[in-house]
Amino acid sequence: MKKSPFIPLVLIIAFFLSVPVAFWVITMRNSNENVRGVGTQANTEGVLVKITSEYGNWDMAKYLCKSKDECLLSLVSGKGLDTTSGGSVKDRDIVIEYTNDWVGYEYLKIFLRAGWSSQVREFKATKLSSIPGMTIEKMTYGGSDYNVVLVPITGSETTLLHTASFSDL
Repeated sequence: MKKSPFIPLVLIIAFFLSVPVAFWVITMRNSNENVRGVGTQANTEGVLVKITSEYGNWDMAKYLCKSKDECLLSLVSGKGLDTTSGGSVKDRDIVIEYTNDWVGYEYLKIFLRAGWSSQVREFKATKLSSIPGMTIEKMTYGGSDYNVVLVPITGSETTLLHTASFSDL
C-alpha cells in the first residue's frame, strides 16, 4: 500500500491558514483591551497637561508631595512617579491618570525639561483653568530655571482637572 504525501501537505497548509484567522478572531474579541490608555471614551480621572515643544524632545517629570512645603524643598522633592517623554508637538494633551498611589498626598508637582539630545531651553507654564490652590512656581536646579506646576489633587480622583500648558516658544 502506497501512502500519499498529499493529505499531510493539505493538513499543514490548513493549519498555517487557520492561525491568522484564529489570531484575528481572538484580538477582535478583546479589542478594547489591546492598547492601554487608548479608547473611545475620554479619561475622566486625573490631571490633563497641554504641551507645545517646537524645539525638540522633552521630558515631563511628576512627583507627589504630602504638602506644598515638601514640593518647594527642591525640584526633585517628593515621591517620584514617572517621566513622560516626547518630541516636537503642538498643543498635545497628556493625561496623568489618577491611581491609588496618590492616596495620602496633597499635591502633584509637574515640570518639563529638555529631553535627551535636545537643546537646553525653558518651558513656560500657564494655567488652563482656575483650580483653587494650584500655583506655578519658578525653581532653579543644577543651574537651570524651571516652571513648576503644583496641583492640589483633591478632586482628581473623580474628574479630569485641566491644569496647565507648557511651551518652549
